[in-house]
Amino acid sequence: MLVTPALGRTIFSLGHLETLEPTLVIASILQMLIAGLYIAAGARRFSSDRLLGFDSTLSILLLLLWTGASIAGMIYVEDALHVRNVIYGQNQSIYVFVVGIVTVLSLGILPVSSAVRSRRTPPMLITMLSAAIVSLVLSTSPQVNVNRVDRTAATVIAIVSFLMAMRYVIDLAISRGWWTRPIIAMWIFVFWIMPSIVDAIFTSPSTYPPYPTPQPDTVMWNQIISLPGMLYHCWSDYDLFQTDRVWAAVITQVFLTGLAASCFYSLRRNGRSVLPAISLPAPSTQASDLAPDGLA
Repeated sequence: MLVTPALGRTIFSLGHLETLEPTLVIASILQMLIAGLYIAAGARRFSSDRLLGFDSTLSILLLLLWTGASIAGMIYVEDALHVRNVIYGQNQSIYVFVVGIVTVLSLGILPVSSAVRSRRTPPMLITMLSAAIVSLVLSTSPQVNVNRVDRTAATVIAIVSFLMAMRYVIDLAISRGWWTRPIIAMWIFVFWIMPSIVDAIFTSPSTYPPYPTPQPDTVMWNQIISLPGMLYHCWSDYDLFQTDRVWAAVITQVFLTGLAASCFYSLRRNGRSVLPAISLPAPSTQASDLAPDGLA
């Protein structure tokens, strides 16, 4: 929805329209609101280096707007993605839904990180609120024939588990003095992208000639470990859908959250880092040390 003009719906075609399309109106409003949030965040950062640009409040507002943009893009998919047949083919509704929920879930890391850094709002509260906002995307989930309740419950649990894992990973990285962005990128690569690479290797044409069509009993690691793969398998309306495999993927997401929490509490005890404290020299009170060079 936010990149609607880039898909061909530009302002130069407004003069040739008898009626203003809703996608252009919604996209324009959302773009101005999101730009306003970035200006407010930049002003906060410019006023003081000690302030976060996006605090918990601005981060939640940005997540709300981004979620609204995703929902609007899915509702008006016929107009917002009028080139969908070239990009997505026949299964465009599933692809649009999975990409939308993954992008919103990725942005949900921002409020969690802001809450962990500032500590003005309980991080767990912001984590649950972010998960609730991300779950709003499920209102536009693809129409499936069976097991809709199970699919919705599994998706919500996976969303909560991922954001809780990010809460512990970010807090651990900050307490140990690590860079948070590479740690988050590494987590996403290992548990989101790597399982898909492994499946691509084992389901190559050399393994299943002439076309790599997995059978229902084939173990697909991207459906078990990778969250995007789990979402695609969960909301696909094909014969390959298996309830036990979906819940196995949910258990895996919960296990990863427990792994992140155990690492956090084992490496950071009683709210303090277990790294040895760096002792700094005490400030000198002698006049010769305080005097400028040449005057001592």
